Amino acid sequence: MGRYILRRLIYMVVVILVVSVITFGLMHAVPGGPFTREKKLPPEIVAILEERYHLDDPLWKQYVDYISFGSGLANLHNLEIVFLCRIPALSVPGRAYDDFHTRIPEVVGLCPSVFSIS
Repeated sequence: MGRYILRRLIYMVVVILVVSVITFGLMHAVPGGPFTREKKLPPEIVAILEERYHLDDPLWKQYVDYISFGSGLANLHNLEIVFLCRIPALSVPGRAYDDFHTRIPEVVGLCPSVFSIS
């Protein structure tokens, strides 16, 4: 039974890696880019934006950032602060900031309504 579970876990990792490589490749195969518009941006601005979002890095580094969520995990703390400051249901007087992690069900319950509004 243990070998079966281990084998399934290995297959799961392989499938996730294959799917991530395919989606990353498809994102780069699409013509244009994230800053392509009807109204052309000056090349200097495009270069600054590509540097800011690491689009000028080699593909292997972009892929590593893609599978590790880039700097997105470092910004989770900022996301918590946004939730506490912007959503009245979470900024209840008398509750400490550290209490946020115990209120995750409230946050998850708010996600569908937040996405439907946006």
